Amino acid sequence: HTWRRGAGAGDDGSEPGAGGVGVGGDGDDTIPDGVARALDFCLVLGGDGTLLWTCHMFGNRAVPPLLPFNLGSLGFLTPFHPDELPKQLAAALSGGFPMILRHRLHCTIMRARCKAGALAGAPPSKWSTHACSNEYVVLNEVVIDRGTAAFLTNLEAFCDGHFVTHVQGDGLIVATPTGSTAYNLAAGGSMLHPQVPGILFTPICPHSLSFRPLVFPDHVQLCIQVPENTRAVMWCSFDGKDRQELNAGDAVIIRMSQWPIPTVCSHDPSRDWFCGVREGLHWNTRSVQAGAGQ
Repeated sequence: HTWRRGAGAGDDGSEPGAGGVGVGGDGDDTIPDGVARALDFCLVLGGDGTLLWTCHMFGNRAVPPLLPFNLGSLGFLTPFHPDELPKQLAAALSGGFPMILRHRLHCTIMRARCKAGALAGAPPSKWSTHACSNEYVVLNEVVIDRGTAAFLTNLEAFCDGHFVTHVQGDGLIVATPTGSTAYNLAAGGSMLHPQVPGILFTPICPHSLSFRPLVFPDHVQLCIQVPENTRAVMWCSFDGKDRQELNAGDAVIIRMSQWPIPTVCSHDPSRDWFCGVREGLHWNTRSVQAGAGQ
């Protein structure tokens, strides 16, 4: 199979459109189905951003195991050194390598105009999906923020159709366990082992000091809606890309994708993760206290 990025499923050389990553619609730059199904595994050479982009290229569907080699700076998601490439590639071809399944989020932007015909007052999770929606899939996080507006964000959060809370502050992060050590961690959210099934809900500089981060179970559907009476537009980004404007009445529906990302481990999922947080993020790094253990 041959394919070049940007050609699309029809291989007509058209430019990528605004349909969003993972939609599989006309003009997106996901890998065509025929090519994706023919892959046994995927070799990733780069940093964490390269691995994120590889995940986006497959969209919301099954992904072959990823074998990541670190050519970047941090390498939190890419545990293998480039010098190990021949050895690890031979091991992968012979089979029997350890893997970790990294959960992803499937996100749908529902525009306010899509509510035509919906029951009055029905939460966004009850709206019908129309052509005026965009779908995305993320490995790290969805971020909704105020952009350049001086106003606080004003959002309404629903869980399985039930109201949860208002979000006022600089924004909101909805993250996966893999994304818990990214923007979520910088915003005060908790680190979550990538094998723990959950969806992290972390406010960015909330207006209320009592608004603390929390974790939802992985089977729920979250809906983050911009109120009809908002004074400014909000902005939504997906793994730091595909930034979209959210106007009054628009909503982002977020649920766990049924297609996780299988990545090859250097040792095992827990050992790789703890090595990453200790050596990459310097978690709990401190000098040993004098006289310790005496």
